[in-house]
Amino acid sequence: MGVSMLLEQGLRLIKCLLLFAILIALQGCTGKTQEDKIIQTLDKAAAAEKNFNNLQFQLMELENKEKQLYDRMINTNMQEYDSIVNLSNKAITNIQSRNKKLNQENKVMSQSREVFYEIKKPLGEMKEKRNVQLIYTIMLNRYKAHDKLVEYYRESIQEDLVLYDMFKQKKLEFEELETQIDQINQLYDKVRTENDRFNKLTDRYNKERKAIIEQYNK
Repeated sequence: MGVSMLLEQGLRLIKCLLLFAILIALQGCTGKTQEDKIIQTLDKAAAAEKNFNNLQFQLMELENKEKQLYDRMINTNMQEYDSIVNLSNKAITNIQSRNKKLNQENKVMSQSREVFYEIKKPLGEMKEKRNVQLIYTIMLNRYKAHDKLVEYYRESIQEDLVLYDMFKQKKLEFEELETQIDQINQLYDKVRTENDRFNKLTDRYNKERKAIIEQYNK
């Protein structure tokens, strides 16, 4: 066998080894890329919600302010009609502010949802997807809980408006007022239930998110 043939066979072997190494590297990069995409999507979803807590705090402040106005209304003698009307109008203005904050909060969650859905593609391409599938399901349930929370909150806002309009009536029947307040309280119970559910799902999501990031960064 000539030197040229040995050299040719050696080059073929080197080429085969290089090709094999490249294929292995590509397989490794493909898996890593999916993990990177998962983490990137989780980070983007978190970034989309960066103003969420601040909006909830502002909403809570408006609720407390309105509670003070309501307490003043029910403790004001009906003979002081002008004072009651003034307080009712302030409460209605406060409701408009609450509704605005609610819309902003809902927009934040919509943006988060849109970003989070990007996880579906890398998830579908992963072989080991159990943990990612779990966090995906938790987050979807979290979005659903927030949808219900917003739905009930909007209903309660509408009923609050009805209540404050009732306070402005000169001849207000106590039974009618009591019925309206009971209806509002029932809606508030639903709001609290969905809010608790949303918070629990948020805590669970954050726990699973941390575990996935730690796993992928090993």
